[in-house]
Amino acid sequence: MQVRAKMPIALSADVFRMEENTRVYWLGGAAFLICSHGTNILIDPQMSFCQKNGNLFAPNGLRLFCKPPLSAEEAVSADIVLYTHADDDHFEAATAQRLGAANILIVGPAPVFEKAVHLGIPEKQLKMIRPGDCLEIGKVKITVFPADHPWQLLNTAKFGRPYGKEDCVGFIVETQDMRMFISGDTRLLPAHTTLENIDILAMDASSCSFHLSVQGSAALCRYLPKAWLLPCHYGTYDAPGDPAHGGDPSEVLSLVENAQDRLIDAAPGEKIVFLDHQYQR
Repeated sequence: MQVRAKMPIALSADVFRMEENTRVYWLGGAAFLICSHGTNILIDPQMSFCQKNGNLFAPNGLRLFCKPPLSAEEAVSADIVLYTHADDDHFEAATAQRLGAANILIVGPAPVFEKAVHLGIPEKQLKMIRPGDCLEIGKVKITVFPADHPWQLLNTAKFGRPYGKEDCVGFIVETQDMRMFISGDTRLLPAHTTLENIDILAMDASSCSFHLSVQGSAALCRYLPKAWLLPCHYGTYDAPGDPAHGGDPSEVLSLVENAQDRLIDAAPGEKIVFLDHQYQR
């Protein structure tokens, strides 16, 4: 049976209020919100849905287990939107258009830039990034990290050109209170072994071979023995048999020593607070 995330905790525009800490919210799937001392960052937001015959569906056609905890209309106070890549379970067109209409800066690699332009988002609101780039917004530093996700190799006749080495990225987000690593969709890379001083890891639970997969995700957890582990990329879409969406965090955690002591078993929308590099449990 497919593992489901916990029931989401509904959020409102009040989530963007100023607080003297850093708050992390997993928004389901691979989406996050980070609020730090008045700077608000969305990452791969998926906020749109429709209802058919009593069921909820994402714009990509996948059935949802539940509503996203935050809507795009309530997220217009975000300062920046970061996208790891252009797949529709990360770059959702309807959400991007709504956030673009609110004049929020939208940042991503070249395929994201191209899709955003095609949606009519003005180029002045867009920033194209590559691995190695660094951004600063408020007192938050964002380092663009490499990723390797050529999933189109499954069937290039059907899916087209595989993603190249600069088409997908991850992020290190550094605030006054924590350093968080969000890998994006990627296979394990030598660069992952160089990571250090990460306080919280967005732990990709997908079992897809074009993601970290179970073994790779567990290895990343072991490379970062002091990081808190926040599972993501699971339990959001009703997609049995699809390894990209149907992963089980317990399979990763079972391969990591003392993983339960490091686990943040959060529901979508649940507040996770860091202050001075300490998780405020």
